[in-house]
Amino acid sequence: MGPRASWIEGLMNDPDRFIYHTNKLLISLPSAGEYSSELNKLIDEAFMSIITGDKPISYFDEMVKLYYSNGGEQLTKEANDWYINIK
Repeated sequence: MGPRASWIEGLMNDPDRFIYHTNKLLISLPSAGEYSSELNKLIDEAFMSIITGDKPISYFDEMVKLYYSNGGEQLTKEANDWYINIK
């Protein structure tokens, strides 16, 4: 297994890392309609670029920053607020 495949396998199996397209919420977030489409596209393109070698593995960290600065921070806040309220 090459370094890219190992990186992806490790990422997918580590529950403490950013998990690709895994949504454990039981609701739709208020801002999901505004941000989800573009954020999903960002994630898909980043993973494909890393897998194909167009971008280095380190691009993942840049993608996470882009994710949070383009609506991911709002979605994370809404998810955390929802979780606090159901406890």
